[in-house]
Amino acid sequence: GDLEAETVVLAAGAWTTPLAASIGIPIPMEAGKGYSFSIQPTVVPSHAVLLVDVHVGCTPFGDRLRIGGTMEFSGINNRLDRRRIASIVAGARQSFLPWKTPEIESEWAGMRPITADGLPVLDRAGDLENTYIATGYSMQGVTLAPTSGRALAEMITTGRRPLLLEP
Repeated sequence: GDLEAETVVLAAGAWTTPLAASIGIPIPMEAGKGYSFSIQPTVVPSHAVLLVDVHVGCTPFGDRLRIGGTMEFSGINNRLDRRRIASIVAGARQSFLPWKTPEIESEWAGMRPITADGLPVLDRAGDLENTYIATGYSMQGVTLAPTSGRALAEMITTGRRPLLLEP
């Protein structure tokens, strides 16, 4: 339905491009699909681990380990490509003690908002005075959210672009 608001922030990740297009704002961005799943390792690491050689990230969640990686440009969809999952499994198995079970759990694919130049979009939406865009963080959205949120809030409340957001 319709909602009235004094200020709008489009921050819908990979879905921001079609939303912005609906108000006439082009954003050169596409979805980069990443895959992940959980396992029950013999030993759960006490912190996140990046397996640089196989481009796989691992994050502990209770007695499970969330393992994710790869980048696929196939549009916005949730189809799982078994070959990509198998590649992540093979890379992760080489780096950890045997898993308690050989099975993987909670297979999932998520869309990362990838801009053409690799830089986030954090600005006013064209000539619209009350509409802003915050997107394109690739794989750094959670990491950059607090700082970019403060900068965008400053821009909205003062009407001035913070130095942090200058090119």
